[in-house]
Amino acid sequence: MPRLFCVLALLALCGCVSMPKNESVAAAAAGLPSAWRASSAGDDTAELAQWWSNFADAQLRALIDKALARNYDLKAAVERTRQARAQSIISRSDLFPELDVSASASRQRSHQPPPAGIASDAGVGVSGTWVVDIFGGNQLAALAATAQAEATNEARRDFEVALIANVATAYMQLRGLQRQRAILEENIAVRADTLQLTQVRYRAGLASDLDVARAQTQLQQAQASVPGVQQQIDDHLGTLAVLSGDPPESIERELREASPIPPVSPVLPHRAPGEVLERRPDLRQAARRIDAAAAGLGAAKADLLPKFTLSFGGSIDRLAYRSMTPVTDHLFNLGLGIFWPLFNAGRIHANIAAHDAALREAEYAFDQALLNALQDVESAYTDVRAQRERSALLNLAVNSARLSSVLAQALYEAGEADFLSVLDAHTQLLDTERDLVQAQTDAAVGSVSLYRALGGGWQDIREETAGPRLSTEDRRPDDE
Repeated sequence: MPRLFCVLALLALCGCVSMPKNESVAAAAAGLPSAWRASSAGDDTAELAQWWSNFADAQLRALIDKALARNYDLKAAVERTRQARAQSIISRSDLFPELDVSASASRQRSHQPPPAGIASDAGVGVSGTWVVDIFGGNQLAALAATAQAEATNEARRDFEVALIANVATAYMQLRGLQRQRAILEENIAVRADTLQLTQVRYRAGLASDLDVARAQTQLQQAQASVPGVQQQIDDHLGTLAVLSGDPPESIERELREASPIPPVSPVLPHRAPGEVLERRPDLRQAARRIDAAAAGLGAAKADLLPKFTLSFGGSIDRLAYRSMTPVTDHLFNLGLGIFWPLFNAGRIHANIAAHDAALREAEYAFDQALLNALQDVESAYTDVRAQRERSALLNLAVNSARLSSVLAQALYEAGEADFLSVLDAHTQLLDTERDLVQAQTDAAVGSVSLYRALGGGWQDIREETAGPRLSTEDRRPDDE
């Protein structure tokens, strides 16, 4: 019997774990293009882990730091990661023996005559059981739990990337809307002056009442656009507050004050397609899910094989009667059990089929996620370049429209042009300026989308899963 137990222990230590080989990720990496279709050049050294520092905007950095420290959804994602890692530890515990310590003590009086009438009994012992993982089923289950925990951590990283991008996008749009409101206010002031001039000319008999009505209509149209823009500004302020873990009513004064759209670097960030496979958390998560599914399939197949259970224990018991010498016994037990399924109505084979389908599903999900990631990067490059070109052309158009508006106003004041020319010039200037601001906003938002598509927004630090990253202001002394 001792030799048998030694052989079982040796088999458990040397057992071969047969995990299904997965070639999906390797095949996907081999099939990636060598360069992007929409961009073949750029800054290969651009910061991705903290890409928002490339915009050189202190308020944007402060908002993102605050969101990373206080966003409740991110905190919940961190806790999900902790739960998954705890579950992986629970799963790994099945690979080791389970030991228990027990102790007892008693003193009792019986109806037997002395000296055996009073007895004292005390004992202490150690017992244990061990499911000997000869065929690697438990180890595969532990590998599946570990891969699932890693996938959960990648999901947390993916949410962090999305959170940062959402904060930056809302901030860019806020600054663009504030600029549009400033343009409207400037245009309203110009149209108010034009109305006043038209009224003076009307009283002097140099303009008609139709000109006055048109001037009033033009002014009121510009004024009517302000509430809609202000409503969008308030919405974005509330969005930024909620993303930062605050009620929408608690808006910082610095955000209410208008500020320019953060300047975008003229050189776009660039990474090879193969780096996106390693960088994007959603792809990393999909790859870990394949690992978890493959290990789960191996564990399911291991259910077809026998399982061995080793039980053992030892104890010391001391029994004493009054006026008699105590008796001490050294007890032990050692046993071996085997379980081999004989008939289960196809349950094990159905479980294997289910895990096999889960593995295929995970592989297809990874393939689709990879295609979506490639399309995200291509679209982001195309969008940023298009909006930059549009901004450059609109900037020239704004200069022309501004000159046209000034000339039309001067000619009208000199009586050499009708009021329709002034109306048309003012309208073109307002529309062109708003189009320029929108193009600049879209270019900034497109840059944010590009950084997100490239997988920017997280850094590989071991301690990062202990909690959301804290800014200097939010970090307490006991967090150091």
